[in-house]
Parts: sequence; structure tokens; C-alpha cells
Amino acid sequence: MRRPLSVLMGTHRWRGYVVAALACATLAAGAVCGSPGRQAAPTAPGLAPTSAVTSAPTIGAPPWAPSPPPPEVRTPIPGAAKGGLFADGVTSLARVGTATWKTYTNSTYGFTFKYPADWQFAELDSSQLHGPNGEPAYPRISVRVQNPRAEQGEKIAGVNCTTAAQDCVGAPPGLLLFSVETWDTPCPVAGLLIVSDTTTIDSRPAVRCVVEYPNDRSRTAAFAYALATPDYLVLELGRGNVVTPAQQAVLETVLSTFAFIQQSAPQGDATPGATP
Repeated sequence: MRRPLSVLMGTHRWRGYVVAALACATLAAGAVCGSPGRQAAPTAPGLAPTSAVTSAPTIGAPPWAPSPPPPEVRTPIPGAAKGGLFADGVTSLARVGTATWKTYTNSTYGFTFKYPADWQFAELDSSQLHGPNGEPAYPRISVRVQNPRAEQGEKIAGVNCTTAAQDCVGAPPGLLLFSVETWDTPCPVAGLLIVSDTTTIDSRPAVRCVVEYPNDRSRTAAFAYALATPDYLVLELGRGNVVTPAQQAVLETVLSTFAFIQQSAPQGDATPGATP
């Protein structure tokens, strides 16, 4: 199962199960917990208001044990890709200055990136969280940064969205989101598949997918690297449906600062360590 762009941190998925975590950390502005593959209420993706790594306790077995769903197969929409990070035709954006930006480094998975000093930061460690039969919780680790809530705007029915079009749900219109997470699939985002191919980031091959949420046309681009385990280290970049090229340039600059800090492929283990 996959999650839409607006699914919040605090919800975890086992292989074959969708299980809500015991607690959902949200922004002071308020948010609601969602489930992978379901559309949450019209609000920003929830970010824990702390940079500390958190963990959740093991949740007991449910009274029923559903069979794992069959694998979902998606194919890109013919002719939908227009070039650029989000395959929307926005290309050749100039990078912005990063002198005042903060730096995040993860020593376990061996990567680092920079992000604007006023962006919101959240980190989640679910590596010790398991399902009823020992299934790992996903994402196993999650590091997210997003632009300030005041810059994201909001959807207002009759002003910039309509209930008839059902586009008042989903990501805030001006959302800029960058995350690094570990998943058991290279494209863990629900929606219409626009691109599915391979590319390179920091001179390493990655599986790329671009997905569009059909109601409001917000998009997510994901880049996945295979780990030594069966999992993937997935970089996700999300944008709302009214993001300007100048705003997108900031997000693309964040991506350009991502780098691996070890020579071999990222390994990963049960206890990520990082410094924001």
C-alpha cells in the first residue's frame, strides 16, 4: 500500500497490515493522522515539533490477520512527463544560496543534506516498532523538512478549490517538502504515476518515480537507493499545486545538497544516528 503526499508522520505500516501508531505528533497548527494509501484531511503533513529521534512501543497482534494484498502494478501515463524534477515542464532552475542553511547528517545511513534555517524539521525512528509476527514498521526511519506553515497557505472552498472537484483535500497549495526515509518499496507514494525510470543523484544510480495526486495535481518525486537489506533509502520531494518556479528552486537546491558521506552503498541498521 502507498501513502498520499498528505499522509502524516505517526502512522506506520507492517507488511500486509495498516496500523495506526499509538501517538501522532503534529504541528501546533493542528493536523490529523492518516493511513498509508488513504487521503488525509486538508492540512499539512504532520511534523513532530522536535528534532529528537523518537520511537514507539510494539503494538500487539490485532484480533484478525488479513492476507497481504496482491502487489499493485502501476504504469506511467503515456505523454504525461514534460521534463524537470516533477515532470511538469519546469526545468533549468537556478540554485539559491545556502550560506545560512542548516546541515543534517545521518552517520548510520551515511548521508547529509542542507535545508533553510526557518524550515520545520522532524525525525522519527520506528526501527524498534514491529507488527504481530515481527514485521518491521515502515518507514523505519524518517527525516523531514518543510517550509514554514505561513508560506504554505491553505485551501479555501470557493476561493482556490471546490468541493465539486474534491480538490480541497491534499497538500497545502504552497507546500515544499523534502524527506529521507526507509521503505520496502522504491515508490511509496499513492497517486497517478507520471514517471518511472532510473537516474543518478550524487553519482549513484537511483530508481525515480513522479506521482501526481489526481484531485489537486500536487506532485511528489521519489528517488530510491537499494540498501544492503531488502529495503530502500527513499528521497521524497513534494510540492503543492500552486508552487512558483522561484519556490521550487529552493526545494531543488535542497536536493542538490544531498550527498553520501561514505564510499560504499548505504547499509543501514536498526539504530539510525543523526545530528540536525
